[in-house]
Amino acid sequence: MASTVATDESSETVAGWHRKAAVAAGAVCWFWIMYRAKQDLPVMLGMRHPWEGHGHGDGHGDDHAHGEH
Repeated sequence: MASTVATDESSETVAGWHRKAAVAAGAVCWFWIMYRAKQDLPVMLGMRHPWEGHGHGDGHGDDHAHGEH
């Protein structure tokens, strides 16, 4: 059985906006993966526990006066 190879003349082309949309979607995906890796990679590698200080400054218990309720 003979195989046919599509040449540039007979192949269908992709619209320019499809190609740009695909590149943009891929970039958003990779930026999100890198952002999450920055946040979660130390926990995944065992360098930090997830319950350790995460630096959002909500003051868990820091504003309570000692001895007063």
